[in-house]
Amino acid sequence: TVGLGAALRVTQQALEDFDQLVDAADKIGVSTDALQELRYAASQSGVEQETLDKALTNISRKSGDAAQGVEEAVTIFKQLNIQVKDTAGAMHPAEELFRDAAEAIAGMSSEQERLSAITKLFGKGSADMINLLRQGSAGMEELSRKARELGLVIDESILRKAGETNDELETLYKIVDVNLK
Repeated sequence: TVGLGAALRVTQQALEDFDQLVDAADKIGVSTDALQELRYAASQSGVEQETLDKALTNISRKSGDAAQGVEEAVTIFKQLNIQVKDTAGAMHPAEELFRDAAEAIAGMSSEQERLSAITKLFGKGSADMINLLRQGSAGMEELSRKARELGLVIDESILRKAGETNDELETLYKIVDVNLK
């Protein structure tokens, strides 16, 4: 019974983790695959998960600002030579903009320029991102490939199903808790 209880706790924790991953990806506006890959790349570069998530949220928000013509946002994307929309006028996904930013930042000639661009694009507290972004898109793609090879990227449909299961279990726990009081 002790072993079963431990297995159930591990399963419940996995379901909660999967649910949180789906919620984070949806909030940021990226695919769960991209978020898992980028989180792995970040962890290999000494970047905390929260810092990465905040940076992705900021680039997503700033790209929306740029699309609406907010001058500060337009300027930073222009300086980095990043197009926020494709030729049909659709917004580029945040993960694509993030990789484009990494490529632009990696190509800068000094750490000072990199830090300035990182802070303008990703906001305060984002300087830790320099080790990840310095690798450029090729370095991040290599780490993304490694994450997939290691089996660290779980299919989005599985994650979403696990999230639904977690939500149902939470509801069940609440019902049981209320009825036992």
